[in-house]
Amino acid sequence: MAASTQPIFVFDSTRLRSHLFFRYVSTHPALAPIYHPFLTSAMFGPERISLYFRHSDAREKEVRQQRADCPDTPATCRQALTDAVAQAEKEGKIPFLNEHWFDVLKVDVVLELLRGGIPLDQPSALGTNPTYLADDFFHALRPIVLIRHPAHSVRSIYESALKATQQRPGDEDFELITTNKPIRILFDYFTAQGRQPIVVDGEDILWRTEEMSKALCAKLGLDPSGLSDKWTPTSKEEIERMHPLLYMLTKNIHDSAGIERPAEKVSACTSLA
Repeated sequence: MAASTQPIFVFDSTRLRSHLFFRYVSTHPALAPIYHPFLTSAMFGPERISLYFRHSDAREKEVRQQRADCPDTPATCRQALTDAVAQAEKEGKIPFLNEHWFDVLKVDVVLELLRGGIPLDQPSALGTNPTYLADDFFHALRPIVLIRHPAHSVRSIYESALKATQQRPGDEDFELITTNKPIRILFDYFTAQGRQPIVVDGEDILWRTEEMSKALCAKLGLDPSGLSDKWTPTSKEEIERMHPLLYMLTKNIHDSAGIERPAEKVSACTSLA
């Protein structure tokens, strides 16, 4: 199957190995990676989503004191994305994007999802375009949804969020990063429209890389030989062109040189073979 020129969009969440997946697939020469186009607005801008959530007093104080000198808004990020997509198409490449679901969905939709206003069995309640993406772009994209078993993802969230912030169970932004419901609703939403999403398990990125790659590329019409599990760390020049807040949140993957598999897990898998 020949590759479609339609943009590819990965809807993901925290601790799903989303950075690793995106960096790995971005090694394909047919793709033009556009990394987290709305993250700076959602996390640090004047309309950042944390301002809309219900928190404990400790978390509320922390949110109000967070750095917020980033001017990015959903509108400015959308324009930057439009420019990046145009450049990708000019180069004859397929735009390949990713974003956490709660950074690309409109804030009122995010709140509805968190507060039960959109039932699991009513994905159509998301409307015609629940995202900050332009309508024509949203309706043209090919969706990928990233999943990972909660036993792995939630444990990782507890180990990171609880140490770094005042987020605790009961805070809406803690629920935001631990719930699987929105990803499932997005899957059903696209499926009901006849736009079957490709589902990728975060564990397969690390432990079944070759099988995952072949299946993914077959569905996207790409040659899997174009992928590499080794890459050059992001150059100093590229980092200097990057928003410093985005680099701060994604430093580990930019400094990485490939997929690294923990030796103890490899040994355990080998012993079971």
